[in-house]
Amino acid sequence: DSRAVIPASYTWTTDSVNEWRVDGYDLDNEAATHAGKVIVRESGSLFQTLLGAAGDRFGYSVALSADTLTLLVSSHHANRTRGKVVVYHRSTTVDQFTIKQFLTKTEEEQHFYFGMTIAMTPNG
Repeated sequence: DSRAVIPASYTWTTDSVNEWRVDGYDLDNEAATHAGKVIVRESGSLFQTLLGAAGDRFGYSVALSADTLTLLVSSHHANRTRGKVVVYHRSTTVDQFTIKQFLTKTEEEQHFYFGMTIAMTPNG
């Protein structure tokens, strides 16, 4: 499988698998200033919108698993620029994505920007 690992350099603001496309807008102000948002589309039609929190820059990097059931979204300005990655999951492709877990850096170092680039295996 040529998608054994998605290189981090290719996981920026857009990822697509078959008819699914995920676009991140990390400077979007819809929810709050620089909260960011992620738009999930199926065959070009809006499927789901995910919103970040103020200043988090949610959606800077996105990665979608090959089966389209797992979605990673960076939020590298979260927690006073320590950063985090939000892991979303769904059971089937007709389900909406829900938060499964948050990945964070354990040290309290500010300006680390954890999650600025992300990668995952095809099956999430």
